[in-house]
Amino acid sequence: MLDDYEWLFSWPWEQKQIATGGSSVLTRAVEGVENGLRDLQRGTSDLASVISNNSKVIADFEQAWRLLGDTAAFSTYALVDTERLVGDSPRYLTITTAQRRDLSAQIVDLFDPEVRGDPVGMRPTTFAAHVIWDFLNSDGWLSSDAR
Repeated sequence: MLDDYEWLFSWPWEQKQIATGGSSVLTRAVEGVENGLRDLQRGTSDLASVISNNSKVIADFEQAWRLLGDTAAFSTYALVDTERLVGDSPRYLTITTAQRRDLSAQIVDLFDPEVRGDPVGMRPTTFAAHVIWDFLNSDGWLSSDAR
């Protein structure tokens, strides 16, 4: 099954950066929690300083939560074949029709059919999944195996 997604590991560096760039805030928040707990366990920090540092960590988590939809939208750029143009615009994806259908089905399986509906009022995680699902099911893009 992993061989079916070999294309994912062959993305150009710029596309990988865009697809993963939004996770830096979340990574920073998780590292903040881990560092605070580690310092507390080692005795290199007192409880008061760990608690005061938590306000920064909480702010990072809140920012990451708010950015989920944006991060999902930016991650779809990694699926665009920027070298295969129609006129001056990219119109093709780097994935086949079968891969596109499979990814779309996996999103629905993970997030329930709700992910296909109206995005108003969705939880941030479901909304992020909706953004990717909507992109995969858009008529504006052609799969890599389309003629």
